[in-house]
Amino acid sequence: MSTPVWKGNLSYGQTSFPVRLHSGPRNKTVHFTEIDSSDSTKLKRVNVRQDGSPIAGKLVHGYELSKGKYVPFTGEELAAARPPSSKVMRITFFIDVAEIEALWVESSYYLAPDGEDGEPAYATFQQALLRTAAAGVTRLTVSTRQRLALIRPGESGLILHTIFYADELRSIDEFRTNVSLARGVGAAAETIRSGMKRLVLEREEDVERAKLQALVDGKVLSLQVPTKKGAKG
Repeated sequence: MSTPVWKGNLSYGQTSFPVRLHSGPRNKTVHFTEIDSSDSTKLKRVNVRQDGSPIAGKLVHGYELSKGKYVPFTGEELAAARPPSSKVMRITFFIDVAEIEALWVESSYYLAPDGEDGEPAYATFQQALLRTAAAGVTRLTVSTRQRLALIRPGESGLILHTIFYADELRSIDEFRTNVSLARGVGAAAETIRSGMKRLVLEREEDVERAKLQALVDGKVLSLQVPTKKGAKG
């Protein structure tokens, strides 16, 4: 099992139980790094000033006021402005799970029970969400950033989605169409219905990654370069 990104208690009403938060997706890609072609030595990035000269002071964070003009901030100043990390994820209210739009979702996680003692309360909550078709609204600090989050029931456990705030999403009005221009909706709908089938993710393949991995494997084999066990993916 993956290392949890957060551990604490999930709380709603008068009930609280321990949970672990695990990243849902994992990005699988073929990794490359820049090397010197003369002898395959890995390159190292070095911070320098924009004009190429060495850094005279220490590294701090800069907020750009205008092009080329920055206000400096130390790490301590920024840390003081961040919300404190909490070990309690408190659900403040519930919404209809049908309200959750895919566009809202920033990241997805699995929310698992942490220890056998909390499993009954966890299972009760998951089944209650399923029966009411509801999702819980909470806030969670992950990687020093506080996010609004939704907890919804999966088939056999809980799933947490961090979601964007309203001002992080473009207005839907930018992408609206003039519905009065629609013609032949019935025929279009029939074409869509005839092409509908169940999406089985296990049958889908990342074709680009597979081709890239085959390219790497072929070159490694031709050069007879030994690879580490489990290096694929």
